[in-house]
Amino acid sequence: MPYSSQCPTRSSMINPTCAERPTKVINLWKSCVLPNFLLYLRYIHSDSQIQKLQACPNQSLSSTLHAYDHAAALLAEVDIPPLHITQNLQLAQFRYQLSTEKQHHTTRTVRKGAARTSHHAL
Repeated sequence: MPYSSQCPTRSSMINPTCAERPTKVINLWKSCVLPNFLLYLRYIHSDSQIQKLQACPNQSLSSTLHAYDHAAALLAEVDIPPLHITQNLQLAQFRYQLSTEKQHHTTRTVRKGAARTSHHAL
């Protein structure tokens, strides 16, 4: 195998999207960039703020893949839902966690009370 095909070229080290497969670049983007946009979604209450924030991953992915037409379609193509859908999912998960934690705490309190009562009865 020739040396040039084994070693990365200077242009591929500067701009990895030139040399890498699109799926690899998309996976890197999803693991490194996307979490920054998703981190605090459940704390944003304004739809206008979510819409403004949505422009950031749209622009970032478009510039990463050098595809500047129809950012929403590009996100859908790489299986990334709009931020407002992700936010609703995060809120549902958070509510579920709170409700199950409350039930678990109540059950634990009842069990402790029952254990104390049966211990004193002996």
